[in-house]
Amino acid sequence: METSEDNVLIQKKELINQLAIPTMEGYIFIPMNAVYYLKAAGNYTYIIYVIDGSMKKMTASKKIGYFEEALKDSPFLRIHDSYIANLTKAIKYFKGKDGSIQLVNGEYLPVSRTRKDKLFSVFGI
Repeated sequence: METSEDNVLIQKKELINQLAIPTMEGYIFIPMNAVYYLKAAGNYTYIIYVIDGSMKKMTASKKIGYFEEALKDSPFLRIHDSYIANLTKAIKYFKGKDGSIQLVNGEYLPVSRTRKDKLFSVFGI
């Protein structure tokens, strides 16, 4: 059962709206709307984001599954075994054997067949 203290913490987390990225040295906080996608890299995860108009890549010391759980109540969706996309950055879906989405920065991310239906349901297709 949630307490009033739990509710306050949930509200604060929503107001902060930043992603805490675990690194070898500690944590770095990145605004959620700056993150375009996350890419699996074995026991690490690459976070691709834009700050001050410049595309950056950070390595986090956690597997992608950690971020899938942390981002479950956000506009992020696991679209492939190796990718979690910020769906607010998606502008187009391309059909095909293994479809893909195009992001506002022009990059394409693969969408696995097993995760395509979930993507479609989020967009109401």
